[in-house]
Amino acid sequence: MGKPRENLRRQPRQERSRGRVDDILSAAKDLIGERGLAAVTMKDIAAASDMPLATVYHYFPNRSSVVAELYARFSLVTRSKLVEILSSLTDGGAIAPVTAAIADDYYQRMREDPALADLFNAIQVDKTLQNIDIAETRKQSLLFCEATESYVPAEHIHDYRRSVYLLFQLAGGTARLALSHEEAEGALMMEDYKRLIRSQLLLFGIA
Repeated sequence: MGKPRENLRRQPRQERSRGRVDDILSAAKDLIGERGLAAVTMKDIAAASDMPLATVYHYFPNRSSVVAELYARFSLVTRSKLVEILSSLTDGGAIAPVTAAIADDYYQRMREDPALADLFNAIQVDKTLQNIDIAETRKQSLLFCEATESYVPAEHIHDYRRSVYLLFQLAGGTARLALSHEEAEGALMMEDYKRLIRSQLLLFGIA
């Protein structure tokens, strides 16, 4: 079992308590998708989850902790999807299709959940949440590097890791920008991003 996350004031140990936390997070995400994070208060979350405000505060000390836990759950799924897609990698020539699949999966999940774009925008203006996002991006980029850097010349590994980290960091901003436009134009932006990935991979002799 991994280390308990610090977003929750109290870690739920019983099934009923875990259900309450899930209900709070589900209500919060729905509200963020409908109104945007700036218009959502802890009182709103309590009302939407049909719980006393004190119960919400029992688990979450503030709205930022709710956002952090939503982000943590999204990130766990992202890492799981990343590992799943990378498991299909068989040779260096397959890296470009794999990176395209990773980008497509990320963007599609963002498209299917309207709350996520606003959630990620909020993270970028909160220093603590931003640091959490940076650390998570680093973890994901390292997972990618561990699966692919055997195809990169040894003398270029350090530069490769830095480039992959940058590309992973750009993924979130590109997806949010694409989601702010019409679907067709957003899809073209994501294709531009995937071409950028391929051009960067070519610098290291892989694509």
